[in-house]
Amino acid sequence: MDAATATNFLNMFETLQCPYVQDIELSYLSELLLTPSRHRTRILCWLFSSIDPDLENMIDSCNVNQGGFMSSHEIDSKIQLLTGIASDLCLCIQDDFDLIRGKATARKQIAFWGNLLSVAANISDHNKEQLYEHDNEICTFSKAVLRTCDISTVLSLSLQLLSCSVQREISVTLKTIKTSKSISVIATEDVVNTISKLESQLSRQKDNITKLLKEYSYKDFAADETSKTDKLNRSLRVVLNDLCQLQTTFLQTHENFFQPYCDKTPVTFNKFGQTLHKVNCQLKSYLQLIDTLKNIKETNEEISNPHSAFQREAWVVIGSTSRG
Repeated sequence: MDAATATNFLNMFETLQCPYVQDIELSYLSELLLTPSRHRTRILCWLFSSIDPDLENMIDSCNVNQGGFMSSHEIDSKIQLLTGIASDLCLCIQDDFDLIRGKATARKQIAFWGNLLSVAANISDHNKEQLYEHDNEICTFSKAVLRTCDISTVLSLSLQLLSCSVQREISVTLKTIKTSKSISVIATEDVVNTISKLESQLSRQKDNITKLLKEYSYKDFAADETSKTDKLNRSLRVVLNDLCQLQTTFLQTHENFFQPYCDKTPVTFNKFGQTLHKVNCQLKSYLQLIDTLKNIKETNEEISNPHSAFQREAWVVIGSTSRG
């Protein structure tokens, strides 16, 4: 933004008596208007509120946070509201959220701020009074016209609520019905016969339901069965409470102990680290092989020792089989 445009914008802000740009430098004003910030959103809210009291009420109803700090959720809701207001005032297109946030190009934002400040400057307190007086004059004129004319004649026009295509389809259908010669008329006897058939079918279905109820009768719960169900419900509540406590404990343990390790970045080795990692894996494999050989040696010694428990059990088995 050049110095002339910044000076023009600052003069227009001073004319509007905006409290957010008092005693501000031109360089900071350019950065403020063309960069996304909470201060920029407050200025937009103030300008739209100064245009019309209804807009002010809409923006005030969107202020969830009453303090000076606005949360990100509140800023997003305000951006949506201000975008809708700006599109209604023909200042931007619909869903142009980047322009209201301050992420659009500098040329586009300068044109937007110029149009917005011009609209806000033209609608001053004097202009608002003139607009209200003009509206009152229109209302007075409308009342006078309604008094002098016949209201029933004015309101006697037929109101077409359907679209043109639907009205065309209806007119074609009516013409077809009028011109067609073979129009099927339902006789009263056919209606009576259909109703009698439905009654007979309904009676058969009722009989089937009665048979099923007699065959599978459901008795009421006795007092002991009711007590059993109460006991079962209490037991289920206790089990569910225990499960909820276990789930809470697991979540706390996971967040406190496991989540920090899950968030860690994976280990990356350089050339020397890869060599050490490979040597460590081979060393582990060698130690496992030594343990396996040691177990084989101990098993062999136990088998070859004649006084071992394994030998005694083997002789006992052999003796029992020979006797048999």
